Amino acid sequence: MSSSGSVEDDWNSIKQAVICVRNEFVPKRFIGKRLWKGEYPCDSKTFPLLKEKEKSYRKWLHNHNTEQAPELRKAYNRARNKVRSHTRNLRKSFELSVAAKAKEGNPKPFFSLARGRLKTRDGVAPLLSDIEDTHSIKHTDSEKSEILQKQFCKVFTVEPVGPVPSLPLRTNTSLHEFAVTENQVLTKLLKLKVGKSCGTDEMHPFLLKELAHEISPALTSLFNYSMESGVVPKDWRCAAKSPINKKGSKKCQKITGQSP
Repeated sequence: MSSSGSVEDDWNSIKQAVICVRNEFVPKRFIGKRLWKGEYPCDSKTFPLLKEKEKSYRKWLHNHNTEQAPELRKAYNRARNKVRSHTRNLRKSFELSVAAKAKEGNPKPFFSLARGRLKTRDGVAPLLSDIEDTHSIKHTDSEKSEILQKQFCKVFTVEPVGPVPSLPLRTNTSLHEFAVTENQVLTKLLKLKVGKSCGTDEMHPFLLKELAHEISPALTSLFNYSMESGVVPKDWRCAAKSPINKKGSKKCQKITGQSP
């Protein structure tokens, strides 16, 4: 990177180049409405079996008072049992594939399956602004963020206003020059976990790993330039955080204890 531009501009150039490559060459997949109500995907044999089951059921329903009712009921039971057996096998094979992917280092299908079976949805549940008052429940995002902000601040030590105290010298050596090598950056990129989701910069770890050899020289220059100038791009200081309830009611969040 040239010293004429800022660290923020250089990083935005690299990010835009990677995003343009992604938009041009990475195919998109449309995620529409589920074709099957369960947590597992269906195959080409499922819908004909369902159609046969529905057809036999309607036929028995319209003739349940006739002499053909017992035979029609047996035909419907056979169609129902076929659907049940087939869907059970699909569910079993799907769960085995999820377990195999988790063992291979891709836990995202497992967590997706687990979230689908939870009764709660993503997001922060309504919170109480006052734990003693059960009527002080808040529902809006701004009110809940204020409550969480106050709770999170309780675990931090409040420093007194004034000059920063000087610390005793612990070593006589000093680091005059710090440089990141291209080999170090390439090694880190190749070890990225592709099962993780992308951050606020919209750059997925899988894409960074695939483009490791192409972008490692530019990133190396950017890291060294950032160390020399003492400036960090804004994207590196931003993160998407979601609070996770450990125990107790989700409405009565209470943080106890102080940091050392």
